[in-house]
Amino acid sequence: MLDHQYTISELKPSRIQLIITELSDKLLKQSEQKVLEELSKELRVKGFRPGKIPHEIIRQQVEAGYIKLKSIERAFPKAADEILEREKIRAIGKPEISYESIDPLKILLTMDVFPKLTVGDYKSIKIETKSKKVADKEVQEALEE
Repeated sequence: MLDHQYTISELKPSRIQLIITELSDKLLKQSEQKVLEELSKELRVKGFRPGKIPHEIIRQQVEAGYIKLKSIERAFPKAADEILEREKIRAIGKPEISYESIDPLKILLTMDVFPKLTVGDYKSIKIETKSKKVADKEVQEALEE
């Protein structure tokens, strides 16, 4: 489902900025349907019961920009999660979100991430262990105490 357009830039070693410039059509359509269903319950149109208003009527009553904005707001968290999962980015805390523009779409997420660790050649490290010889007599004495 990942047809989103985005770029990721590193601001600091443990801080990144994700710029989303396009959301997948499928996700936007799903979000738009949910938004229209919610509006159907909220709007009052003569001749229709709440929740039963056809989507075409809602589109006539509500500005298209509002529906688009609400659809993007609804789709955005899922899209961001999909991108972070795909890129294997582990965010720390909540990201700072900035809606730069809606048409064309540009959403900025600035977030702290776990730093990337590179493990060196740890197998070549040798640790000297000192073993102490314990006589059977000393073991017996310790057990008798």
